[in-house]
Amino acid sequence: MAAIRARTIGLGLLTVGVLSAAAGFVWIAVAAVLAGFLMATRRLAGWPYAAAGMVAAAALLLAAARSGLSSPQLGLGADELVRSLPRAALVALLTVGAVLVAARVPRLARLFDTRPQHPLRAALLDVPFGTVLVEEVAFRAVLPALLAPLCGVPLAVLAASVLFGLWHVPGALEADGDLRGTVGTVAVTTAGGVVLCALRYAAGSLLVPAALHWALNGTGTLASARRTGAASHGGA
Repeated sequence: MAAIRARTIGLGLLTVGVLSAAAGFVWIAVAAVLAGFLMATRRLAGWPYAAAGMVAAAALLLAAARSGLSSPQLGLGADELVRSLPRAALVALLTVGAVLVAARVPRLARLFDTRPQHPLRAALLDVPFGTVLVEEVAFRAVLPALLAPLCGVPLAVLAASVLFGLWHVPGALEADGDLRGTVGTVAVTTAGGVVLCALRYAAGSLLVPAALHWALNGTGTLASARRTGAASHGGA
């Protein structure tokens, strides 16, 4: 019941976010979309999760456009995206290789212990169109671009990355259930946010951090499923 109630409120907030974005109330739109997405997608997977991600990302980009931000300012300029394709592909390949190696080390393998019910669907649908799309558009494109004129790029990157860390609090509380684990998750994801933002500005394109993010989460999901399956087979 709690999840259904949260989802209903979340869908309402998403609607408010879309309407606010269309009306030009940028900060209201960003806050409502992000809060709505978190609540609406609680324990959601598959096409509904991916669809919510695409709606949320579109609303965020609409809000950014209504604020006067251009595609290059968001890391979405056509020329920059094309030029960054080889770099994004290389980053993705290196990340896949690193995750596959790390997954063979017991202490590191725990980092990828997600255990999805449908790992292939999660890696190819949930992760790219739900998780990566929303998080990259929000925390590496829209928020830094909105904050940079107010405080400069370095502080904008730091603020967006801290918000990215805090974004993971609900999931960490649900998964870990203790303060220490949640603080650790926030610290790690904040640091990861800084790295992804740095990649976005260095490449001038959102494609490079998105490729790393997808490769890391997607490969980690598949590696986790393989490890879980191997453990079950070994214990049978």
